[in-house]
Amino acid sequence: MSATFDSAARAQSLSADVMAVVRASSAARQSWFGRVIQPMIAKLRTAMAVRRAEAELMALDDRLLADIGIQRAEIHTALAAANANTRPHRAA
Repeated sequence: MSATFDSAARAQSLSADVMAVVRASSAARQSWFGRVIQPMIAKLRTAMAVRRAEAELMALDDRLLADIGIQRAEIHTALAAANANTRPHRAA
């Protein structure tokens, strides 16, 4: 009976070790996803929003653009400046 108990204890210990490795691997994958993929997705979403805003502003007539204080030639520059001001700054 002692051999059966030792085998069961060893199997349980091995199972716990395997689960620890699986958890560590999963955390590493999530960490990689968070560091690499999520910023890429955020940049893509930002670029899409800027393009959409640019298209909407280009659809306005010159009088409406003047009402909000920009000229048609300044649309791209104004959006780039607005995007630069809203970007989170990285800590050095």
